[in-house]
Amino acid sequence: MQGALDVGPQGTYPRPMTPEMLRSMVQSLAGVREDGDGFVLSDEWDTTVHAGRNGGGFSVPLVQRITLRTGFVVIDTRKETRYVLVEDEIRAIGQEPSAHDRQGRKTGFV
Repeated sequence: MQGALDVGPQGTYPRPMTPEMLRSMVQSLAGVREDGDGFVLSDEWDTTVHAGRNGGGFSVPLVQRITLRTGFVVIDTRKETRYVLVEDEIRAIGQEPSAHDRQGRKTGFV
């Protein structure tokens, strides 16, 4: 089967992440700029990297920098925590406006 899902002996699972896919995902984020071999994320957005393998998953919140290496990714957070993940363990990247950016916003009803 071609596409985002592959079928193997263990059932259906997502196609492994490639360097090109990961780079494209990061470049599509809001408030991102390239810096050497990595990307710096604006503090106007709260960015979370979701990773997992074999049914286990975890999330890395408040991402500040993503550095792409051969076969792995280095993730630095605003809390000065560093995570090193195998490239194909990345599943998704989420963003939302940061708390300080949401201050003063009102609902659409006035």
